[in-house]
Amino acid sequence: MKTVLPGFIDMYVHIASETGPYKYLEKFTLNEADIAYKTQEIALRTDEQRNCRFND
Repeated sequence: MKTVLPGFIDMYVHIASETGPYKYLEKFTLNEADIAYKTQEIALRTDEQRNCRFND
């Protein structure tokens, strides 16, 4: 017998990256400083929503 527990949602976010049309290209064009700046933007946006906990 298997039990399903509804309501458990995985609510963490990886703030170092996002999906998008240029995600593959960014691996080759962004340096460490660009990634750090972008990560800060993602973290601030996520914190403003206040619906996730940080995992990175």
